[in-house]
Amino acid sequence: MRQYIASNLPDKNGQLSITGKDFKYLCQVLRLSVGDVIQVRLPNQELVNMQVFKLQSKQIILVKEICDCSKISVETGVNASSLNEIKLPEIWLFQFLPKMQKMDLIIRQSTECGVTKIIPVISDFSSKDFSYKKDDFERITRWQRIVKEARQQSGSAINTQIENPMLLGDAISLWQENFKNNCGFVLYEANVAKKNIFSVLKEHMASAGQEQEKKDKIILATVKGDIHDIGKNIVKLLLENYGFDVIDLGKDVPPQKIVKTVIETNAKLVGLSALMTTTVPAMEETIKLLRKEAPWCKVVVGGAVLTQEYADKIGADHYAKDAMEAVRFAERISQ
Repeated sequence: MRQYIASNLPDKNGQLSITGKDFKYLCQVLRLSVGDVIQVRLPNQELVNMQVFKLQSKQIILVKEICDCSKISVETGVNASSLNEIKLPEIWLFQFLPKMQKMDLIIRQSTECGVTKIIPVISDFSSKDFSYKKDDFERITRWQRIVKEARQQSGSAINTQIENPMLLGDAISLWQENFKNNCGFVLYEANVAKKNIFSVLKEHMASAGQEQEKKDKIILATVKGDIHDIGKNIVKLLLENYGFDVIDLGKDVPPQKIVKTVIETNAKLVGLSALMTTTVPAMEETIKLLRKEAPWCKVVVGGAVLTQEYADKIGADHYAKDAMEAVRFAERISQ
């Protein structure tokens, strides 16, 4: 469900006044009118229901409802309360800077997947589009706007932060410090630059003796007709760092290939991704074939165009609104 990311808290009367670009978003994109209710993420990260109280030419006023949605949990598939008991650390994304247009897409999809912190890395492997000029650092403001838009459209509860771009040596030092102190989880995004930072940092993990024993096999795929795989790659690397044996079938994968791989590997879980509304039916077709040929296998689905309602409709076992929820479900299934 879409949400509005508020910059300020409601006043003493419970009212929130909105103008400028946020006003245009609520009126032109969400097309709110008087009496409509929207989920609002406040600066303290509280999620509340607010109703449109007044709509003027350049201002919209929301009022806090008596009952807010922060106390509502979705019970579907595995019990939601039991999933919350599995505590997961933060997700950090160390990213070699690609072309700026590609970086915009990575930031958007990383936000939708629940990444906590994005650290852009400058090195010989990075695109030459970015330097230390003042104009380039103004792009960070643009990235912050993309994060806000992505959170509003996806409903992500994670307040994704973007660090200033740093040199590779500084990035490795930051990674080593936080990995050693167990302060945060580090995620590396692959296949977006001439060389990915995953291969650089994993050498440090191996030398530190941090290799994990493999857990159950999990099949991941972007469904037939869909060529978007950044979100799937994030889920893959997150699962791998939790010890799962991930078989990534890539993008634009036919249902028959997914089912064949499940049968050959006896995998307990399949993760399906779709970013385009036109390819979601292929996800439903894949699930139906899995139920027929591999009924033991559970299915978790995700993607910006999916909702809990649609996931239930196509017969998925679980809907993951971000990468962390995919891991929660995988951990539950492996027990």
